[in-house]
Amino acid sequence: MNRTFALVLGVLSFFVVAPAGAHEGHAPLLTRGASIDPATGVLRLSREARSILDVMTEEVTERKVEGHWFAYAAIESPWTGSAFVSPLLAGRIVKLHVQPGENVKSGQLLAELDSQELQQLRQELLTAKNAADLASDTAKRLDSAANAGAVAGQQLLEAQNQAAQAANALSVARRKWLALGLEESRLDGVLSGVDQQPVYMPIMAPIEGVANHADLSVGKIVAPQEHIFEIADLRTLWLRIRILEKDFDRIQIGQVLSFTLSAHPGKSWLATVDKLGAALDPETHLADAWATVTNPMPDDIRLMPGMRGQVQISQTNTVSRVAVPTAAVFRDGAERFVLVEQTSTKESSEYKKQSIVTGQQSGGFIELRGGKLYPGDRVVTQGGHELAVFFTKGSLRLNEETAKDIGLSLASVSGRLIEDVFDADGAVDVPTDRRFIASSPLNGVIERIRIDRSHAVRKGDVIAEVKSLEFHNLQLELLGATLDQQLQSTVLEKLKLSGDSIARRRFLDVEAAERDAAFRIEGTRRRLAALGVTEEELRKIQTDSQLMPTLPLRALIDGTVVTFTKVLGQVVRPEEPLFEIHDLSKSFVEAFVAERDSGRVQVGQPVRIRLVSDPEAVLTGRVIRLGHTVGTASRTLSAWIEVEGDGMQQRPHNSLARVTFKAGESPARTTVPLSALLQEGNRRFVFVKGGDGTFARRPISVGRKDDRFAEITHGLAGGETVAVRGVFQLQTGYAAIR
Repeated sequence: MNRTFALVLGVLSFFVVAPAGAHEGHAPLLTRGASIDPATGVLRLSREARSILDVMTEEVTERKVEGHWFAYAAIESPWTGSAFVSPLLAGRIVKLHVQPGENVKSGQLLAELDSQELQQLRQELLTAKNAADLASDTAKRLDSAANAGAVAGQQLLEAQNQAAQAANALSVARRKWLALGLEESRLDGVLSGVDQQPVYMPIMAPIEGVANHADLSVGKIVAPQEHIFEIADLRTLWLRIRILEKDFDRIQIGQVLSFTLSAHPGKSWLATVDKLGAALDPETHLADAWATVTNPMPDDIRLMPGMRGQVQISQTNTVSRVAVPTAAVFRDGAERFVLVEQTSTKESSEYKKQSIVTGQQSGGFIELRGGKLYPGDRVVTQGGHELAVFFTKGSLRLNEETAKDIGLSLASVSGRLIEDVFDADGAVDVPTDRRFIASSPLNGVIERIRIDRSHAVRKGDVIAEVKSLEFHNLQLELLGATLDQQLQSTVLEKLKLSGDSIARRRFLDVEAAERDAAFRIEGTRRRLAALGVTEEELRKIQTDSQLMPTLPLRALIDGTVVTFTKVLGQVVRPEEPLFEIHDLSKSFVEAFVAERDSGRVQVGQPVRIRLVSDPEAVLTGRVIRLGHTVGTASRTLSAWIEVEGDGMQQRPHNSLARVTFKAGESPARTTVPLSALLQEGNRRFVFVKGGDGTFARRPISVGRKDDRFAEITHGLAGGETVAVRGVFQLQTGYAAIR
């Protein structure tokens, strides 16, 4: 303050300050150290005046200037970067091959399980193998005897039938073994009798990462589908950014951000937004944006799931723009300007006022979106506040650049209809037939996830796969019934060829068995089709004995994935929702009408909608249906609104809105848009543009209002021009010159 006071005293010793009118160009300002040319607006300083004010300039450059805003964020594991490991069968742990905290590879053996069910399967395989071998040998011997005429053809046919049934049973048992993930080479050794070692269930790592497990020890009994290991791949993680609804339109894919974490104060990381959420949290009404981040080295894990922090989101121009130092920008009311150095010699310097339109600001620089400045120009950065007073107009007048800078918009005072309206809170509501919740129809564990955040899917796309023993057993039922039907059909054909030598009762028994197998095939096919198995996949099971290793979960609509809360290997049950998919091509707005206004709402009534995320846009629509109950807690009635045009496309579910219902209208002689009104305490004002281009703040009285216009009962006349946008910036300028 002392330095500034001394400078002002020094300047006053050189300057003879003219009346304020001189700044309007009425007469040149003559002093011992300065003069101003009203025609050109150029201020000339002598060497002594320049020295006292310590005037300094900097060069105008081109650069990318970033703007910043902030949001909270947390580190999360990708859906496929974290996995639970569960056994398919109950059993006792006999071997543990990894310790908590060890790195494992995908497919690595983690533990081995001794299971009674596995031992029963081994016994079933051996029994089926012995029965198949015995039946085959018997059929071969009877075939030789039948050729010699020693046995009847019916006896041979029965032996061949039993051999085929035994072979089918062995085939089904083999596929049970393989479905449990046991080695086929080991199976051959077990069946041949060469392999007499115990058979244990292997527990394998589904992904690469760091393995952790609960309180496991050799000998512990574990249940089927119990989470016994958890594996986290910390090389790649997700940064989940929580965005306020009003800011959601400010973020976009490809936007650069930096983030800090509470666990690492003073450290920051860079990331790029790669996904945007497609729904808002129904409780917090926050939207999600996502970025992918990586840990720098496997042995230097800094980022871990669960860490929280803050994100600084940059809004950077894609191209360089003209920028000036922030110290070079001065304000005259609502106007921003710089002082451009025209000439500079040892004896004197000349400076000219140049109005500008500013953009983003950071790092000590402000980008210019308007104004006649070019790289290489020099602007005053020190001593400018003392010089700027010589360019103030003393009135609220805007040039073209300033009007553009504040987004000035004008409207004429005129007569309009003032509507009788009432408002209600609302929210975007994706229709129920455009929402799909995917669940596993059977118990199992998630084996594979085929989608990403905000993934666009088509109807019929496989979005995940579930490993389920129940599903495998259903396929084995279908395969067994198919093999049985084929066998009975073959026997039936042979019986038909044998003529009267076969008893009628035997023929009827085989025919009944063939029909029973056909019924079992049809029933099992229907059950599998209801689980999402296609006709082609059913054909492969029956004709090629090609079983599906996992149960596919398919999308039933076209849409966008909006939620998913599971990870690989996680146990799922039929009642649990896994994915939610929304078709955002068209949505409604659900308005919550207060009980006192419920009698004023009717189907077909016109409304206007303003979304929190885009308050400048005014959408129109009509009420298409009403609820029939007033909520006991909310005391509101639901009204569903169909919005005209395509204004609701891609609007996330639960986006907040304000709904204005029109109940009637009446004319008013003098009205202005609501945005023109400025309120201080109990008084209201508008900014009126005069014929000389200046703006004056005028007190007014307001009568009726709707959501767009206000009736002016005193203070304005029809035909006058008022500001309807940029009003708050005009108020700032008014306060500066008042």
